[in-house]
Amino acid sequence: MQTKDILALEGANEGDILLLREGLFWRAYQLSAFLFFTHIRPLKITARYVKVAGAKLVYVGFPDKVLEGRR
Repeated sequence: MQTKDILALEGANEGDILLLREGLFWRAYQLSAFLFFTHIRPLKITARYVKVAGAKLVYVGFPDKVLEGRR
């Protein structure tokens, strides 16, 4: 998924935690990252400026392997 798609998806988010699978990782962006951090688990927050979108992108992530025992 491209950055502009992620920003559009999160821009329409009204309070849900949206997790996106990217390779071997699950990531939550913007509002979803904040909600994940505050309500589920305080993971390291990564922020980067995306020149094409002209905005800062904030996300948290964890490997898919963490979920293997929970399915």
